[in-house]
Amino acid sequence: MLNRTSWIWYSNGDLDINKTTLEELIERFIILDSMPCGMYTNFWEIPESDYIDVNDPKNEFSGCYKLNADNVDWIIKNVFCLTPDRNISSNNFYYNGDSLYRSSDLGGGLDADYEVIDTIILNNRKVGFTVRGKEDNDNGYDWYQYFIAELKNDNTMGKYWSIYAASRNSLILENGKTEIINSKNISIKDLTKKYNNAFDFYAFYIYGNTQYQDFDNTIKSGELVLTEYGEIDTYSEFLNEAKKYFTEDIAIELLKQIDAQDHNGKLYTKANGGVGGAECVESIKILKLNNVTYQVKSTYEWYFEGDDLPTVREKNFVFENNKWVLDNADFICGELNIEL
Repeated sequence: MLNRTSWIWYSNGDLDINKTTLEELIERFIILDSMPCGMYTNFWEIPESDYIDVNDPKNEFSGCYKLNADNVDWIIKNVFCLTPDRNISSNNFYYNGDSLYRSSDLGGGLDADYEVIDTIILNNRKVGFTVRGKEDNDNGYDWYQYFIAELKNDNTMGKYWSIYAASRNSLILENGKTEIINSKNISIKDLTKKYNNAFDFYAFYIYGNTQYQDFDNTIKSGELVLTEYGEIDTYSEFLNEAKKYFTEDIAIELLKQIDAQDHNGKLYTKANGGVGGAECVESIKILKLNNVTYQVKSTYEWYFEGDDLPTVREKNFVFENNKWVLDNADFICGELNIEL
């Protein structure tokens, strides 16, 4: 089903369509760092010898790739649903006439293994993908990337995936479909997905992700900053979103933790300059206690040698207001390593 563009899911680094600039897109995905591969060679299969031009016109790079600008713009427009702009440039690339010159001296990183582990059909012919990645080394941990895409067909290029959304936040998939797993006859797999979504909600919106905060728009002597979570921009909307994953009591407490409140019709939360992730991996086991309660046992394995025994914490899924939600938000926010 993924066709020849399946590599698009296997990009080096996070991809968030709404947050990624054209400059970042070209630098990180058109050609992957320090190697002649990526979107460009996957679509056009051009040998390295055909597009390396050591002496670029502006003599800005010690070595560079020379790419057909129309081909690059086709990828930007059709694969990423963005508008090309040949006036942009960076320290690593620039447009010049009908070509794009991209530095070939940027260095590389660790290889990673990737696997599409889940797909869901959304509205309007779109498909949601969950991709699991792992760095190719003994100490690597699993991580997840989520995509919403549509399979399209081009008379010249053939079939390809057009990406509408991509993020390390699993909630992009949940917000794209109707809630249907609200029955008491829920499966452990479905609860595992719900746990992953609750974890992401906490990690992205409560724990301290700063991409949603506008530090130039503050109140209360800068203690609170304007905060926007996509379509969520008021306290009421934020609380309703939190109640999708946690009991109402826990949802209210979570918003208290970050001093969430409205000001002039907009949501403000506690200023957060950034926090580090815990150096551990969390694994979970879910056990049915009865028809309205499932126990979730979290085990945290720490990266550091000589540490204490693994940390074990427990919380429950309970059936409240016709939804399965957690009765506790006791997350450490390391890496979540679970089979979906």
